[in-house]
Amino acid sequence: MKPRPRHFTPISWFLALRLLLALSLGAAWVRAAPPGRVVAWGAGEPGSVAGLNLGQSTPPASTQQGVLAISAIGHTSAAILANGSVVTWGYNAQNLYLPPSAAGSGIVALGTGPAGSHFLALKADGSVVAWGANDYGQITGTPSSSAASAYPVTLGGQVLSGVVSLASGNYHSVVAKSDGTVVVWGDNTQGQLNVPAGLSNVVAVAAGSAHSLALTSGGTVVAWGQSINGQTNVPSGLTGVVAITAGAGQSFALKSDGTVVGWGYDTGPGGQNEVPATLTDVVAITAGFLHCVAQKSDGSIVAWGSTSYGQISVPTTGLTCPLSIVAGSHHTVALVTVPPVFGLYLADQTLLAGQTAVFNCPASGSPPLVYQWFRNGTPLTNSSRITGATTAQLTITGLLVADTGDYHVEVSNCAGTVAATTAGNAPAHLAVLASVGPGKVVAWGDDTFAQLAVPAAALSGVVAVSAGQGHTLALKQNGSVLAWGWNTSGQSNVPAAASSGVVAISAGQGHSLALKSNGTVLAWGNNSEGQINIPAALVPSWFSSSTQIVGIAAGGAHSVALPSSGVPIAWGSNGFGQCTIPSGLSTVTAVAAGFYHTVALRANGTVAAWGDNTHGQSTVPPGLTDVVAIAAGFYHTVAVKADGTVVAWGAGGTTTVAPQLGQSVVPPGLGVARAPAAGRYHSLALLADRTVVGWGDGSVGQITMPGNHQGQFLAITAGWMHNAGIVSTAPINVDLPVSAYVNLGHLLVLTGIADGTPPLSYRWQRQSAMGYGNVSGATGPTLTLSDVQAAQSGNYRLMASNALGSVASAPVMITTLAATTFAQWRGTQFNSAQLADPGISGPHAMPAGDGVPNLLKYAFNVPVFGPNPMAPAPVGPSGLGINPTLNADGALRLDFHAVRADLTYTVEASTDLRNWSADGVIMQTNGTARTATYMPPSSRTGFLHILISQ
Repeated sequence: MKPRPRHFTPISWFLALRLLLALSLGAAWVRAAPPGRVVAWGAGEPGSVAGLNLGQSTPPASTQQGVLAISAIGHTSAAILANGSVVTWGYNAQNLYLPPSAAGSGIVALGTGPAGSHFLALKADGSVVAWGANDYGQITGTPSSSAASAYPVTLGGQVLSGVVSLASGNYHSVVAKSDGTVVVWGDNTQGQLNVPAGLSNVVAVAAGSAHSLALTSGGTVVAWGQSINGQTNVPSGLTGVVAITAGAGQSFALKSDGTVVGWGYDTGPGGQNEVPATLTDVVAITAGFLHCVAQKSDGSIVAWGSTSYGQISVPTTGLTCPLSIVAGSHHTVALVTVPPVFGLYLADQTLLAGQTAVFNCPASGSPPLVYQWFRNGTPLTNSSRITGATTAQLTITGLLVADTGDYHVEVSNCAGTVAATTAGNAPAHLAVLASVGPGKVVAWGDDTFAQLAVPAAALSGVVAVSAGQGHTLALKQNGSVLAWGWNTSGQSNVPAAASSGVVAISAGQGHSLALKSNGTVLAWGNNSEGQINIPAALVPSWFSSSTQIVGIAAGGAHSVALPSSGVPIAWGSNGFGQCTIPSGLSTVTAVAAGFYHTVALRANGTVAAWGDNTHGQSTVPPGLTDVVAIAAGFYHTVAVKADGTVVAWGAGGTTTVAPQLGQSVVPPGLGVARAPAAGRYHSLALLADRTVVGWGDGSVGQITMPGNHQGQFLAITAGWMHNAGIVSTAPINVDLPVSAYVNLGHLLVLTGIADGTPPLSYRWQRQSAMGYGNVSGATGPTLTLSDVQAAQSGNYRLMASNALGSVASAPVMITTLAATTFAQWRGTQFNSAQLADPGISGPHAMPAGDGVPNLLKYAFNVPVFGPNPMAPAPVGPSGLGINPTLNADGALRLDFHAVRADLTYTVEASTDLRNWSADGVIMQTNGTARTATYMPPSSRTGFLHILISQ
């Protein structure tokens, strides 16, 4: 069978000491069978007949997954592994065991033969390597008395190239070239090198002991060499042949109608040439010394001929979905489908509404792998917000609180179906927390520690804010944390781990907490009472969490975390029992921490409080129900009910001891409240009209609201004597790729996200000679262009608007690419003389002398000789538009454009430059723009590379 294109050759760049970008060139070959595992039977099985028990039917452990192709030569078996190296087992008298590194990597096919003593292997560049016996020159073309090897095979001083099919006879070698000619070398005592004159258009070859077969593109068979048993007497009128194989002294042809024809030596009734009369629907054939094996379209295997060593005793188990078959002298080898296996666990996630959830869980196993994601047991389908419902990576953009649920993925191939779950064998739980904004931070009240000095980065894109004694935290929409103000204990020194992926923040007296989307709780600042010593139960690994955290609260010197189980966990100072969770407390949906007390809101709208109660702050008013929000101050507690009324108790009430500054006396006629905040001796309420009202201590202006923002507040927080809030902002920073490429007639989807306070309206525009005009029907954040035509190329922008203003994105240049295949692209880059020379125009050629092969230039739209006005090249440090970076949290990031619709761009990761996998690589797509991120295992170096394949 003629192999089809696929091969990988690495080209590498290093970034610092941790990031490797290795682009792997996809070129001239694809495997005849996808990765599988090896099964063998016949001579060489454990316990088989002595004499020929050479281990040829006992595959090594390395062949039980990731095998790309198999071969059998005489009493030896071989397999090509995923890295392009070869492993052999069985007979080794003629050095038939090839050290995996001897021929280098990148072997794409192996020759077969029923009784040979040497191996031929095809490299992706069309050259041939060979090893084994050379007594007739079957390796080098020149006989020698000892085993030999050739890397590559060189005949008459010329490297053999352009090979597409190859086979090993007993003592001769035969190959077919891409130009349809045949080359032979080695033994010619039986005329096996006498290629018939005029033989052309050959697409595949086979070799018996001393004869050869050739299959032409017209479906006819030509034979030459030894014919003592008629093995070269091709039956008259034999046409429509799609595959050939040769045994020791017999020949077989597989026809396009699924029938098999055999001729040559036959051992008698039931012999190898007596094709079973009922055999139909055959898709592959292979011949051993005295037996033949056929694979049918339904995956079943049929064998006939000699059974002296069990070579036709097809196993009844372990042959799930065969991919290919080969026969050695007295044994048979099959490559079978590997059932899907997940190498990763899913992880619980906690995210904010409006953010993006990504579940990435690729499986290994023989393709095609069919994925299906589920939410709460129901299959998901792709929509405007959900992509990848039937791929390894599920992405949900613009998260809604309603997206909260349990997620898992199932993957299937013909060998079965498996499900990916968490380490605890449960679906991954996605918790989507309600968010505000994005907007900007404003602050008022005490400024002793510059806690009102809002940094420029907090003037847009903020979705949460929290105030401590003298410092302030802000959470950006991109998951990063900002901090400013009092810093005597390092409470404003944001750790690198909080630079991304954070979904909640809380500021205590002198320490800070942050919750990450993977369930990790971060803590920094004052630790005098152990308040930043995260309990072991709250330190999950990336892929397996024992407890998913959905909320946090920082108090005076204690910390609280709320798991999805609804039972809080607390640590730090416990002098008043503030960390002692009340027995039986459950179904908690929110927590708050005061100076020495803790408050919890249950799902049924009731409140629990414990810890310090010297001012009644932990005595919940009798009959209090329907509560929807809570806050804890220094010595008092505030709650908001579903109807918008505010209830407060503790210090500052009419019956409490000092400090009695009115912080628990709710002003009459307050209005409809939506959220509370509690400071040292003052309280705040955010009303439904987005104004803020304060009461209690106002000695430093903490209850005097910034009037220019009344009516714009989205969220509020109260520190000891200062406050902060998030207010609405006009849209800014519409995020779009700067360029996109699309093949003519293909689909292009671009999505923009504006940093601004909802509700936002969008409008796509295209530039013309008259300026930017609206694109008809494009009134959402996503632009979809179907069946793209050249006239649709040009500059586009996305307008975003809300009640406060409008903003336009930077233009994105959409370029249409006329060449939709590599062959078409070659025609635009080279003249006729260059096209005739694969050393110039072939996929591996580097005519510009810049170390970048042609296929990579095609893949990334880079012209071969200077600028190409029809296809301007992307820019980037590599010249290919590929930008590797190292994130602050240690994650590796790779940005590039997947320009060509006919190619596959796969990013894989490694920790040792030997074993590569897409496991753990998160890929995000926007048009042709791709962003791949990978977090290496703790204390391990990480590397990324891109595989380009046709």
